[in-house]
Amino acid sequence: MKTWITLAIICLFGSGDAHANWIGIFTTETPNPNCADARYDGALPGQFTVYAVLFATVDGADQPVTEICGYEFALILPPDFLIINEVLPPGVDNGGVSPVYDCSGTVPVTDGRANLVTITLATFTGTSGLLYLEPVPEPEIPGTLTICAGNPAHTVEAAPVSGNFAEPVFGIAMDYPFCIVPETQRTWSTIKALYR
Repeated sequence: MKTWITLAIICLFGSGDAHANWIGIFTTETPNPNCADARYDGALPGQFTVYAVLFATVDGADQPVTEICGYEFALILPPDFLIINEVLPPGVDNGGVSPVYDCSGTVPVTDGRANLVTITLATFTGTSGLLYLEPVPEPEIPGTLTICAGNPAHTVEAAPVSGNFAEPVFGIAMDYPFCIVPETQRTWSTIKALYR
């Protein structure tokens, strides 16, 4: 059992539109964006499975998202980590080369979430690491992640669940409580309550 010597909480916030669409990396296909779902603390070296999950709010025309027709993001891995396997949703094709996902195909959005890809990661070292998301090399909307949604279909901005490309979205064997909290999921009073 681990003993935490120093209690430190990193809460990373989005900084913009309350109607943002967020993409994160989690240990479950139906995550709550919290510390437990955005970190892996199992045995290393070895392999484990993560899920790239979209939290879809609106399609840019203030219409709820029920399905998407494409998405694009790049996954930045820590050194010494490899993608061993990946599974895209049925009928989805990746026009990029993993860990770049420039995907087309229909994906249903259920309860505001959609699993974009299931990834098996492996490392041959026991080192910890952080996963980040960033735009693909030639994004549909420069400087952002993108999803295709709506009727008629059109591109809509998305952001990493951390709200910032410089901030990680997932922690691997970190030595402190690692926490990702999207702005749309927390109010300032909720955050203050964490420190009481």
